[in-house]
Amino acid sequence: MAAIYKIVFAGPSGAGKTEAIHTLSDDEVLSKEAAVYAPGQAGPASTVALDRGFVTLDNGDQLHLHGTSGHTDVDAMCGIVTKGSMGLVLLVDGRAADPLADLCTSLDAFRHVIEQTRVVVGISRTRASDRILRPSLADEMVTRGLPPVVMSVDTRKKQDLLILLKTLIFSLPSPPRLTEEPA
Repeated sequence: MAAIYKIVFAGPSGAGKTEAIHTLSDDEVLSKEAAVYAPGQAGPASTVALDRGFVTLDNGDQLHLHGTSGHTDVDAMCGIVTKGSMGLVLLVDGRAADPLADLCTSLDAFRHVIEQTRVVVGISRTRASDRILRPSLADEMVTRGLPPVVMSVDTRKKQDLLILLKTLIFSLPSPPRLTEEPA
């Protein structure tokens, strides 16, 4: 019987979580997006609940990919989405105003998941000239007592994302096997 493993993609809005899940997924992705508005201005479509996709591995096992909203006002949904996960892929937008602050906010928000599983950090939308960002994010991970697994990733490239997933999976002491459909 094939095993089912659940991996959660998290990070700030615009970091590439939805795009990553679409890139990886074998089938159509379930996504709940809506236009997000700040007072007095229109905003782009953003995930407001979750994204969900699937990858079937060569041995028949399945990875269920769940993406959280990047909005801090849906913390209750994040708790539901992360339940039973084997690990967390944390995406940070390398072109954001303050990627280090975004990393810290996400690490704090998902501390309960990270304490029970593992985390890898993918920096999306990096500039080729940016040589300082990855080491500064890795240093923050070390400061927090976490393995400094931080790498640049193009969320449009399946190979980049598979390397990130394999890094997460191989960091687990013994991947948990889900006996029922993950939430």
